[in-house]
Amino acid sequence: MLIYVNQFKLVGENSSQTAFRTVAGWLKNVTNRHFTVAELKSGDEFSINRMKVRTYAAVDLHPYMYSVLFTHPDRETKDVVNGLPKLVFEKKKEKQLYPFC
Repeated sequence: MLIYVNQFKLVGENSSQTAFRTVAGWLKNVTNRHFTVAELKSGDEFSINRMKVRTYAAVDLHPYMYSVLFTHPDRETKDVVNGLPKLVFEKKKEKQLYPFC
């Protein structure tokens, strides 16, 4: 599982709208579904095939905070155990080094 986290402090007029439109554009590219800024700020969950977009909003106090979580099946993971991806670790071969005498 790969996890990417970004945190932005938005500065300037309309900066949050620009950031949300950028996230919406990226999501449209990977999900083939258009998301509005209002949907990304809604605190709702959206399912698209086997993908999910979960949105969170903390807007009771300033600063307002929003989160968008995108999850999808890993196309590279082929082994599955009990519905969860199986982690595979490769043991690297170690070279034996001999000191020079």
